[in-house]
Amino acid sequence: HYFAIMEYQSLVLLLLFVTCTLTTSAQKLDEDKVDEFTKVAIKRTTWEKFVGGGGMATLSTHIRLSKLNERVVIELKMIRSNTVYSIDESANLMFLFANGDVVTLHNNEFALTCSGCGATGFVGSTGMGTHTRYPIGEEDIAKMSKDTIAKVRIYTNDGYIERDVSNKESAMVQKMLALVTQ
Repeated sequence: HYFAIMEYQSLVLLLLFVTCTLTTSAQKLDEDKVDEFTKVAIKRTTWEKFVGGGGMATLSTHIRLSKLNERVVIELKMIRSNTVYSIDESANLMFLFANGDVVTLHNNEFALTCSGCGATGFVGSTGMGTHTRYPIGEEDIAKMSKDTIAKVRIYTNDGYIERDVSNKESAMVQKMLALVTQ
């Protein structure tokens, strides 16, 4: 009877370990290649859920980082209550850190919502969303790689959306930066 209990506890611990390992190591590079035609070195992380409640009923955001040669870009896909909105060229994406510092990035082109543009897969593919890109410089990469992000503010033509960033989401951004800058 004692050995059966020990065997059951060992099995539970093993399952817990495997589950934690699978959920914590999900972040990876989706692309890591040199384009045959353009000779551009490309690194891209997988799309990951960022701030927001989720679903098209409220706010759904996903981010990934891309590096093309030496240029690093934060890509943001967003669906906001399945409404039509736009994001101007040079609109701000701001990160407030736990120490009070702020990093401000700027959208590199005008974006108007379109069907499926905020989706990273089938879910949300019929919703109205945007896909925007925010170049990030070396100084900001260094800051975001070491400091904890507390809040994010996304500017649209209707004003801005501000959300708290969890420690898990902040660590995810830091891991993305490490993946594309190594």
